[in-house]
Amino acid sequence: MKNSSLIHLPGYVIIGLFFLGYFYVLLLVRNLGLDFKWHVLYTQALSHSGNLPANPLYYGLSYLFSFCSERPYRLLRATVVLMGLAMMLKYGLTRALLGDAAIFRNRTGQTEIRLALLSAALLVCFSLPLHWNRYYLGQVPPTLWHSPTAILVAPFALGLFLCSARYLENNGRAALLSMAAFILLNALTKPSFLFPFILAFPVMLFGRYGRQRAAMEGMLPVVFAGALVMAQYVLIYHFGFSDFYGTGGGVKIAPFSVWRHFSDTPLLALLFSCAFPLSVALFFPSSLKKTVMGRYAWILFLFSVLIFIVLSETGRREFHGNFMGPAILAGYPLFVVSLRMAMNQEPGWKKTAVLIVFSLHVLSGIIYIVRLLCTGNYI
Repeated sequence: MKNSSLIHLPGYVIIGLFFLGYFYVLLLVRNLGLDFKWHVLYTQALSHSGNLPANPLYYGLSYLFSFCSERPYRLLRATVVLMGLAMMLKYGLTRALLGDAAIFRNRTGQTEIRLALLSAALLVCFSLPLHWNRYYLGQVPPTLWHSPTAILVAPFALGLFLCSARYLENNGRAALLSMAAFILLNALTKPSFLFPFILAFPVMLFGRYGRQRAAMEGMLPVVFAGALVMAQYVLIYHFGFSDFYGTGGGVKIAPFSVWRHFSDTPLLALLFSCAFPLSVALFFPSSLKKTVMGRYAWILFLFSVLIFIVLSETGRREFHGNFMGPAILAGYPLFVVSLRMAMNQEPGWKKTAVLIVFSLHVLSGIIYIVRLLCTGNYI
């Protein structure tokens, strides 16, 4: 355990320093604005007006971390720190989720290193590219790199998944409090993950516990999440909160309209986006059926894809792809849980095959973040 402790902490330090350096070069050396510059401008506007957006956490933290400065450089520098901290938290939660695999339960120095390397690899997983010139658009990768709110909310979405999955497994009341905290953090940052959570968690909850007290108590976080989403809907679409452009808008049912705007082959794009989880489900269906967390991850992801297919915003934000966000945030825990299931399998050609597919996703992610750094093109 002593060796394990010595290995555990440096992993966080290395991850933190790496992503601090990456975002420092991306934003302050290469001066690639991406979506970050618009969020900085919006933070400046908010500090002038004194108003609050419907999802104030990123803007408030970046303003505080810049020591209440309105200068773009300082706000970007604060954002770099926030992104580094978010990636450290995401790494820690990934370790916690992946570390439940049977292969990692007997902690030694060697297994800790394997766990750290696989957790770091998951952080950079990306969809397999269909086109070099459209590496991201039209696909549903498990991680985004061009939006500060998407990066900041990712660990909160993963935390909500982890707590809610553990409630499904053990129905402990402590998990309810943790779920409430992560629901609030999601809502205050970007409520995207709450949409599939509100749909998928009750399906799993009543399927697992029926009409037992655990099911009734488990619905309390769902009601809380639903109330926050409804409140934000009213604030954003009826009162204009978080409206960068002041042009208004709403939500409409428009199957495939946004997805087909970005991709001529959405189903193929979906296949390339989640080739690894699909391969695990196809090769090890019995493990998936036995695993509560695995079934939950898939139900979450399928609901999130359905949301992306069916819903669209109206007005100027119609093709911003905000309803793609739930699928991206639900895709990451699906990757983590799929890797956990794969690592629990006995050695053989099937395990080798799915790990090769996983490696391709990791390689794709490395290529993407290098490409982003070199060209500034996130599309």
